Amino acid sequence: MEKQTGHLSDFLCPIGVPEIVASIVECPPMPPILEYRAIRGILKTVRCDIRRVSALECDGSVTMLNPTVEPRFIADAMLGKLARWLRLLGYDTLYSQENDSLIAHRARSEGRIVLTRDRGLALRRGLQVILLTAPDLELQIAQVNAKVAIPPLTPRCSACNGTLSPISLQLARPHIPSYIAATHSDFSQCQQCGKIFWRGTHWDGIRRRIAAALDLDVTSEFNHE
Repeated sequence: MEKQTGHLSDFLCPIGVPEIVASIVECPPMPPILEYRAIRGILKTVRCDIRRVSALECDGSVTMLNPTVEPRFIADAMLGKLARWLRLLGYDTLYSQENDSLIAHRARSEGRIVLTRDRGLALRRGLQVILLTAPDLELQIAQVNAKVAIPPLTPRCSACNGTLSPISLQLARPHIPSYIAATHSDFSQCQQCGKIFWRGTHWDGIRRRIAAALDLDVTSEFNHE
């Protein structure tokens, strides 16, 4: 038996696996060099950490998700609302209205998962992608959660994606309405844009919507889309 080492696409493409799928499977964060065993050029076994690779979508796209790493996202122009809500959930989420090539480049260079409803973008090489099919926010959150767990963390700035830090009422007072200063004591400020946040009555509604979305089961929708 001849033992060889090489790129996964070197033998996947000749045996009929589409080049786009082969290229995505072998790209980072998976090891770019994988060990395989071949007999007369026919693939027999492959050694790789398949926990990093989820099932093939019906449209041929591959989502590679490492459950041990906190996900970072980049959402395209169609998903601005989802981006804001993922920030409220505490996840580093960029919102980009740039063209597909720039989104793909940034996702690769920063190790971000692309969130899109655009199948063309989802099929670009070397990306980690969640192709969303639902038009509604709650279902979109559920679809993301089905691919990579997104339990609520410390919220980020919904406006710019910056991190939030607690500040005192004394520091917040010049920048907030007087009635808010009289009725609230806990404030946070974005370290990037300076916006000040407090938990008003709307926050309970946000938490309920998030909890309901995370409880939705959309597995069957992925399997049959």
